Amino acid sequence: MLNVVVGRQELQEHLATSLVMAMQQSRNFQTTDRVWARLRNLRNLNETQCELLMSAVEDNPQVAHPSAPWPASALDHDVYAVVIPRFIEQQPGASAVRERLGVWSAKLEQG
Repeated sequence: MLNVVVGRQELQEHLATSLVMAMQQSRNFQTTDRVWARLRNLRNLNETQCELLMSAVEDNPQVAHPSAPWPASALDHDVYAVVIPRFIEQQPGASAVRERLGVWSAKLEQG
């Protein structure tokens, strides 16, 4: 069923919203990994979706702490706390979270 949704352009926005919300609500690393496997291929997150995904990074330890389990083409092999903000920066809706991305990046640099 998910493969059908992925293949239908008119459902992409709904799919992206569902995946972003799943990242926010993830309660274990396996769920985070499974959701990220689909989410990382999307390239059209809007402002609201970017805001929600950034909240997942900031607020959900199941997202902010696990390592990405595979190398990604445009994203290097690193922890989600680094990979997902890079992913957000590449999205059309990234302008909605520019300041938050800067704050997050500074937080990571401070350790």
